[in-house]
Amino acid sequence: MEESKVLEIAQEVADEIGKSLKSSNDLRKPGERKGQYGLDLTADSLALEILHGNGFQVLSEESGITRPKGSFHSGVIAVIDPVDGSTNCSRGIPWHATSICFLDSLGPWVSLVKDHGSGKTFHAIRGGGAFRDGKLLKVERKSNLSDSFVSFSGFPETHLGWRQYRSFGAAALEICSVAESGLDAYVDVSLEGLGVWDYLGGLLVCQEAGCEIDELTSAELLRVDHKIRRHPVIANSRGLIDEVKLRSPLVRFKQSKIATESVLDERKTLSSDEKELYSIEELMKFLKDTADPYSESAQAMHVTASGIIVGERGVILHKHKILGEWMQPGGHIDVGETPWEAALRECREETGLEISHFRGEVNIIHIDLHPAAKGHQHYDLRFLLESSDSDPNPPKGESQEVKWLPWDEALLIGDHSTEMALNSAKTFIDERGAREF
Repeated sequence: MEESKVLEIAQEVADEIGKSLKSSNDLRKPGERKGQYGLDLTADSLALEILHGNGFQVLSEESGITRPKGSFHSGVIAVIDPVDGSTNCSRGIPWHATSICFLDSLGPWVSLVKDHGSGKTFHAIRGGGAFRDGKLLKVERKSNLSDSFVSFSGFPETHLGWRQYRSFGAAALEICSVAESGLDAYVDVSLEGLGVWDYLGGLLVCQEAGCEIDELTSAELLRVDHKIRRHPVIANSRGLIDEVKLRSPLVRFKQSKIATESVLDERKTLSSDEKELYSIEELMKFLKDTADPYSESAQAMHVTASGIIVGERGVILHKHKILGEWMQPGGHIDVGETPWEAALRECREETGLEISHFRGEVNIIHIDLHPAAKGHQHYDLRFLLESSDSDPNPPKGESQEVKWLPWDEALLIGDHSTEMALNSAKTFIDERGAREF
């Protein structure tokens, strides 16, 4: 099928959906799942009828991957978000679109994004340029993030250095705005990420307009899978993308998650404690299935970090203010923090001492799943830390019962979980022939 014919079909899909939205009497009618509207389902049905009728396989946000009943174009699939920004649409906010991209064996081939609010239409053909209402688009370069106007999906946890930012709620239109030099960059900083239907239509427009395209965590963007989520970052220069990636807490978060998974694999081979092995297996599943495993507010089960602090005087324990038990210092992981950074911060805060990772190396020496305060469950990562022999000096607000203990005494007053962590730490030190503690 000729590219021009494919583009006509995409235009027909967008026009029919636009008519449906204008004639709807109840745009806020709910759909079949959370976050879905009846308008999404109506638009999806219209799109499938046209696309299947023309012999195309379809990947849609609303209905997944479907095929025509009869023959279809082998090797070509239409990826569509029938109404990108459907919440905006339901609220009468004129910033929503139909985004569709046809892919062949070489990748994005033909795309169209129809802005139902303004009536603008963006389209692109691989190797044939990008256009807005027939006008050729060529992006204007900008080199500094500090001078840039940036749009985000998700809430940026920290200021990345932009001049101004917006969050409009329709990824395809925001991506196309970079191509027409309205925005300087678009970045998804959400923990969940975007589906391929959210960004592919605009991606080809930007590619043909000369924009720079990347994924915030360097993952592959062109995965045609309904379950996969990605974090596209699109800008008018490579320098802007590099600045965003360098400063983004999400990049560090993803790297931290990957590093934690790697450590768990190693820890499985070292531990002989059945409870720890069970905790590791459960934590690996949790990391895989949870968008933000470190967030205290996101769910009642989350990852925490603590430290077995050793020195010439033995080991430091403190009496937990709420639980009333002697255990190693530690706590929750702050936004943008790695678990090993959190362990250091928490232990410094709770002891008032200068603390570092043992011998300058980051080592998880025990992992435990256990009930905690407020009805929470903690996957606690225990790091081996060291300190000078100064007396603990906890600040006001922290537990004042903090002290150095000989190893044998610490083993007696700690609970089973603390005992296992202490034994693991002692074994780690003895095997490396460090110094006698």
